[in-house]
Amino acid sequence: MTEVTQIEEATLCLNLSPDEGLFLLRLLKSSKDDPRIHGLIGTCFWFHSHSKTEEQCIKETWTSVEQKLEALKLARK
Repeated sequence: MTEVTQIEEATLCLNLSPDEGLFLLRLLKSSKDDPRIHGLIGTCFWFHSHSKTEEQCIKETWTSVEQKLEALKLARK
């Protein structure tokens, strides 16, 4: 296995099996830590000094990951 010590690209690739992708999508869709619904307070994203800009970035990232997984049209066989 190659050890990565720094990130050289702005885009990262992650190889997931279809079951792993579906698993991740289900986690995103059913999580009580969804910052878009509940905000950051009381979630795993709660930092005592977060700004509105940081909160918006977290919400947009959550949406982006969810949309990319949905675009894969994952389904159990």
